[in-house]
Amino acid sequence: YDRLVERAPERWSLWHDRGTVRQQAGDHAGAVADYDRAVELAKGADLVTALIGRALCRRAADELAEARADYDRALELAPERWGVWH
Repeated sequence: YDRLVERAPERWSLWHDRGTVRQQAGDHAGAVADYDRAVELAKGADLVTALIGRALCRRAADELAEARADYDRALELAPERWGVWH
C-alpha cells in the first residue's frame, strides 16, 4: 500500500485500506494516522466508511471516547447505515 499511496495520495480508499492493514498488524498509531487522512479526503458515503473504520480501530485500542465521537459523526451523516451501529 505504501507505493499506491505515494502514487495516488488523493485517494481516500488507499489510506483507509492501509489503515486496516496496519491495524491488523498491530500498528495502532500508524492505522489511526492513515484513517485520519482517509477521513480528511473522503466525502459522502465514503466519509461514513472512513469514520467507521477509524472508530473500529479506536475501539480496539480502548480509545472509547474517540471511537464514540467517530460513531456519532457517522450517525449524523448516515443514520440508515447499519455499520454505524456495529
